[in-house]
Amino acid sequence: MQKPENILFLVSSGVIIGGGQISLLELVKRLDKAKFTPFFVLGSEGSLHEKLRQLKIDCAVVCMPAIRITHAARIIRAVVAIGKAAKARGIRLIHSNDTRAHSYAGIVARILHVPNIFHFRVSYSDGVYDLVLPLLATKIAAVSAATAKRFARYKNKTEVIYNGVDCDAFCPLSAESASPCTLTDAHPLLGTIGRLEKAKGMDAFIRLIAALKPQFPAIGGIVVGEGPQKAGLRDLSETLGLQKNVVFVNRLEAIRDFMSWLDLYVLLSDNEGLNRSIMEAMACGKCVVATDVGGNPELIADESCGRLVPFGDTGGAARAAAGLLKNEILRASMGVAARKRIEACFTIESNVYQTEKLFSSLQ
Repeated sequence: MQKPENILFLVSSGVIIGGGQISLLELVKRLDKAKFTPFFVLGSEGSLHEKLRQLKIDCAVVCMPAIRITHAARIIRAVVAIGKAAKARGIRLIHSNDTRAHSYAGIVARILHVPNIFHFRVSYSDGVYDLVLPLLATKIAAVSAATAKRFARYKNKTEVIYNGVDCDAFCPLSAESASPCTLTDAHPLLGTIGRLEKAKGMDAFIRLIAALKPQFPAIGGIVVGEGPQKAGLRDLSETLGLQKNVVFVNRLEAIRDFMSWLDLYVLLSDNEGLNRSIMEAMACGKCVVATDVGGNPELIADESCGRLVPFGDTGGAARAAAGLLKNEILRASMGVAARKRIEACFTIESNVYQTEKLFSSLQ
């Protein structure tokens, strides 16, 4: 029986801050352990570190400072520590999950003479890193065609592997679970999930609720997430007179239950690689209003399962949402189509299969 290949997964933080870490975790849970043995080096302890420990996956913590000349001594120490840990475990392949981790992965892979995969999950440029890091990569895994466009010069080493959703865990439910917030009588109910930062367009979501309120006086909006804009978003909500219409929830464990309560899922961000919350909403049979950016058009390929609007066009988003909210039959049919779209192209099984195939091609 062939011995499983040891793979080093390099992540610059041990904290789950978004869909990128969740997607990686979902992949590693399902790797064929008869073929691949995962080992993680994380930049810190945190929620991701704890999840990996629960899965009994071997982890080490090595601080990975930003790549700057003033950090030279610390960078060298980190490279040495990562290299020693990888060599001790007979690592045959390095997979990195974010830009800072890519920097260390490229160096360590060259030292150990092993192949490495840079897994890019965002479609916006990282400036000079986009010119340098691909040169160090054996292969580039992009989560969408939009993300792959960042590396048009390196298309021969780039492969698109869509993130995947567990369609058993995320599926349509009747709204029988306990309400995720105090908006028990709100109707219609809209929701959005993401880090509370400028890029995610949470202010646009709140302005959307305000624009829809004259047509739907009892409308409710749930903002799920944490981040630096939280206080400012609360102030905006109060300024627009939405204290009784918008609530903020730090985090939710039962995303499927949350989706079951919504009449519409909305995400008005300014850029996306391949947004996980949109995939989860669609898998739960919800139609979506989202911005026409990044990988969103690859998820919402036509108007059968959602609506795409230009970033910054609050009026266009309000018109799209209002049209759907007024037509329950249309929303239901679009929810069915959204679920079928995920089942056809964005399952976790497909993600794992394609990723394992890529790993095997580099052995």
